[in-house]
Amino acid sequence: MKISKLLILFLLAGCFKFQSYAQGKIVYLNGKEKRFSTAEIKGESIVYRPEKAGDDKANIRKADKYNVYSIIRDNGTKEIIYNPDT
Repeated sequence: MKISKLLILFLLAGCFKFQSYAQGKIVYLNGKEKRFSTAEIKGESIVYRPEKAGDDKANIRKADKYNVYSIIRDNGTKEIIYNPDT
């Protein structure tokens, strides 16, 4: 009985481990999505670190601001980047 409780506890802990990583999505105008751990808008581009990049400074990527529709953060907020020209 004691071992089955420990087994259930470890299984539950393993499920929550994968959900604890902070991540968001960059949604492009063509519908593609890129997962990121951090992202910010700097001038005409969006600077982000891909989801599995770790803490390396070499893994920082840039995306053109005019090709991006929105940024969806891990807390559920959505930042619309695309501004249609009328």
